[in-house]
Amino acid sequence: MKLPKVTIRRAMIAVAIIAVPLGFWSRAMFSRRQSYLSDAAYHARREGEERHNLEVFERNRRARAAATSDPSMAKMEQASRLRVAYHVVLKNKYQKAAAHPWVSIPPDPKDPGEGLLWESLDPGPLTNEFRLSSEDLKDLSLSR
Repeated sequence: MKLPKVTIRRAMIAVAIIAVPLGFWSRAMFSRRQSYLSDAAYHARREGEERHNLEVFERNRRARAAATSDPSMAKMEQASRLRVAYHVVLKNKYQKAAAHPWVSIPPDPKDPGEGLLWESLDPGPLTNEFRLSSEDLKDLSLSR
């Protein structure tokens, strides 16, 4: 039995109507998967860096190279400990998201070690111990 040309054309149009959006959707899912894999690799790399930092802290502690009572170093070490766990969680999140790119994911939580890291870099209150007298300023004046 031969189908009329009108029916074949309608079927082709129906296939095109379905195939074009499906092609765009699959390209979007592929792009999203690649993005999630990139994010997972980033967090894996950052996890490794923080683990390395912890090894350095431990090596310095054993060698007694760093003062164990230094609050700045203690804050940096604690920040690295928090960041290892943080990056492990996000690495796993993005690996799962890459396996199911059509599922929406929640935004990332705030980095728990960031505040400690900034605190460790704070020099504390600044004092104005260096003062110049007017005589010193005259000595420092540049000749013209």
